[in-house]
Amino acid sequence: VKKSHNGDRDMTDEKLYGIHPILEALQEERRRIEKIFISAPRRGAEMQRIIALAARRGIPVVMVERTQLQQLLGHGAHQGVAALVEPYVYTPWTDIVAHVTAGLGPHTLLVLDGVTDVGNFAALIRSAAAFGVHAIVLPRHAAVTLTPVVAQRSAGAIERVAIVRVVNVVRVLDELKQHGFW
Repeated sequence: VKKSHNGDRDMTDEKLYGIHPILEALQEERRRIEKIFISAPRRGAEMQRIIALAARRGIPVVMVERTQLQQLLGHGAHQGVAALVEPYVYTPWTDIVAHVTAGLGPHTLLVLDGVTDVGNFAALIRSAAAFGVHAIVLPRHAAVTLTPVVAQRSAGAIERVAIVRVVNVVRVLDELKQHGFW
């Protein structure tokens, strides 16, 4: 079990699945990818791009039968591709504060509280990535966490936005105000 910078325990290797989540993970290079599995009959430009990006990063690509992907993941909603990746590590709040207070331009933060639905969380992540949000802040308790399902439903957008878990959202807002964020 790996431990993130802010003490949150994550799973060992995650099984990421779906074309867009894996493409994003390959392009953003934020986490280590151990291996990619592609269903043998699956072809197309997106799969060729996955194979090319994996080759560039030295990541092994294994061709498997569709049933093997279903066994690996426990379901069939994989779009013919899966990867073993290191768990997502939440960005430490201190890193966000340092970046925001450094005066390197305007920043947009999305502060969430009480979001427990995976689909809603994934939609918020996609929107945040599209609008250039620097970081998403959510409480450590009583909130959805990052999982392979969130990665898939966000179309891989979790790879493009820093996500922070904090103990107290009100304190975060107070700290931002003290630093002149608004």
